Amino acid sequence: MAKRKYLSIAEKRAIVAEKQQNKVSMKQLAEKYHVSDSMIYSWQKQFREQDARTITPDIKSLVESVKTPKLINMASSSERELALSQQLEAAMDENDTLKKIIMTLGRAL
Repeated sequence: MAKRKYLSIAEKRAIVAEKQQNKVSMKQLAEKYHVSDSMIYSWQKQFREQDARTITPDIKSLVESVKTPKLINMASSSERELALSQQLEAAMDENDTLKKIIMTLGRAL
């Protein structure tokens, strides 16, 4: 009977990342690291769920932080223009943050 192999979370994440980056078959990866392919699938699912739970509060707080100015009640066009400019800047910042989050998640998998 083969001795059970214990891998750290970092090692498991590295194996899952290799699967995503190298586009190797699960069977080849499993043979390379002497683990079952179903175990790698399990790690992949586990890390995806953990990352989703970690990132969800950040996205919620980010969305709640973007305030929409009340343009209808603003009398002058310069006030509306300033408010729209601020709203656009906030949306661009939010977009950049979301891009970073997506890139981080992509690297984690």
